[in-house]
Amino acid sequence: MTDLQPITFVVLGTPRPKSNQKVIAKRPDGSWKVMNDERTRKAENDFASQAGAHAPRTPWECPVRLEIEYVFQIPWSWPDWQKVAALQGEYKHVTRNDVENCTKLAKDAMQGLFFKNDAQVCEEHASKSYGMDEETRVLLIPLAQAKKPIGAKNTKDLTEIEARVLYETHRPK
Repeated sequence: MTDLQPITFVVLGTPRPKSNQKVIAKRPDGSWKVMNDERTRKAENDFASQAGAHAPRTPWECPVRLEIEYVFQIPWSWPDWQKVAALQGEYKHVTRNDVENCTKLAKDAMQGLFFKNDAQVCEEHASKSYGMDEETRVLLIPLAQAKKPIGAKNTKDLTEIEARVLYETHRPK
């Protein structure tokens, strides 16, 4: 797999949210350690183990766009009309688990595999839907980062007119 190419993959299983529950443990030196609960750690490890097969050789250091869809199984108790509507995207998944916490878990699981830090995710689109099988569909797109052209002037080297133009075009309105 070549680096800096979009990556798409599917993680099988029920999409899980990042839990807000923390486990606090006292270290032998008397300090305290705060950790995620066991269920969150297991969910992150499961996600990372499935996603890891699709990771680039080295984590990206560039900005990243994340597109992620959480697919939940249609309840068997629903009437047929509701099942069909859900499969066609006309009936939205509006119950637990919420998109934000599922995305937190996914980004934490991908950190160190796909990107060095989840702060690199500067564009994000997340959604929930119903399907036949529970899964998480992921698309990661590396984004270009502007680089200083060779021979470009530093701000201190700008003429007064160039500095004024730069200020006027970037000034908050």
